[in-house]
Amino acid sequence: MRKRIIFINSWPLSITVGSGAAFFAKGLYTQLENRGEDIGIITLDNSFRNYHFYLIKRIFFNILLNFRTRFRNEIILGFDFDGFCLFSRSNYFIALPRGIFAAIVSYEKGLYYISLKIQEFLEKINLRRANAVIVSSQYAKKKVVDLYKIDIGKVMIIPNGFDLDAWKNYLSRQPLEKRFKKRILGV
Repeated sequence: MRKRIIFINSWPLSITVGSGAAFFAKGLYTQLENRGEDIGIITLDNSFRNYHFYLIKRIFFNILLNFRTRFRNEIILGFDFDGFCLFSRSNYFIALPRGIFAAIVSYEKGLYYISLKIQEFLEKINLRRANAVIVSSQYAKKKVVDLYKIDIGKVMIIPNGFDLDAWKNYLSRQPLEKRFKKRILGV
């Protein structure tokens, strides 16, 4: 019997708001769905105006998962720090850090530094307790192993994909004069 795959993602799932991490999440979800996997997604109301307040919203979203949802013998995919407070041993938990907060926190100051330190702490919890960790590059693998002290044997690389049809669809909805001013860079 196949296990149900549950995505937990509190970051916006829009390619224009949610960054490459959201785009990766949507692409992975679509590919698994196309293969006939039984998939569910638990996500947050993804409207935010302030990064720091949204972080608080994301943390509470994750804490409330324990009270609102019962996971039983499922595969759970948690993005960034999502799922950090789920402690069921009957599930297989895969952490998908997309930005490696420990690698970027030193570049920030003030309130952004504090917000990133909080996310670094929660991401570290997530990665250490995960059964597997999926990162997008050799660089990211080295960072999670070095900065979070993760066993290299549980870290796998799945590069970010690029859905050209989704971008063509997005650009086709833009006014003609703006279409040729857009540049798409994948890093």
